[in-house]
Amino acid sequence: MAEKSLFAFLDILGTKALIESGEFGDLHALDFVNPVGIAAQLIPSVRFAAFSDCVMISAHKNNHEDFISAISFCYSQWCADHVFVRGAISFDEIHWVDDSNTDARFKRLSNFTYARIHGKALVSAYKLEGSSGPGVLCFISDNASEFLQKKANFYILHWGQTDSLIWCNESDAHRLKGIFETLAENSTPGSEKHKHFRATMKYFQALTKNDAFFPDKFGLISEFRMTR
Repeated sequence: MAEKSLFAFLDILGTKALIESGEFGDLHALDFVNPVGIAAQLIPSVRFAAFSDCVMISAHKNNHEDFISAISFCYSQWCADHVFVRGAISFDEIHWVDDSNTDARFKRLSNFTYARIHGKALVSAYKLEGSSGPGVLCFISDNASEFLQKKANFYILHWGQTDSLIWCNESDAHRLKGIFETLAENSTPGSEKHKHFRATMKYFQALTKNDAFFPDKFGLISEFRMTR
């Protein structure tokens, strides 16, 4: 039986509407995927795949700190660029299928990009992301939440029906609270954007009220900002 891993499925909110309205362009794709590539450079113990408006991130359970740091880094960059992403984290088996014979041939091709991924963790995270509430949030399955809470007390926000990941530090939480309060106030009541902005506003309000912050103890976010 395969060991359980932490797995995140993340995608851009409202991509279909953005494309149909002509608002989605190359910059959106670059702002979404480039932070993932940088995280992959910084954190080689974590695996990443990106396709269209979706990103998948996973790590062995022993590398939970690196896994959370990778997601924290990506979300900090996405929010800075107003790329609104919802995600979900699961804790189950995941398989990245590597084959030395075919990979040696295929990875040299400039016209073929792929990642062979399957497993219960992918199915669970995909379902949770699609069925959880609105908001620029990263939801967490019950067993992933239970696992992470045993590791540290600053990963999980018990808020709403489904636990959410605490990914930002204190200064970013206060700054983003103000931004999403403004976005919620200026969006049309009842619209999808308003629902997402309002839910995200409440998330950051809960973080600041409860002093619930990710300490960036590994310095990845601050280190990258210093080199930009």
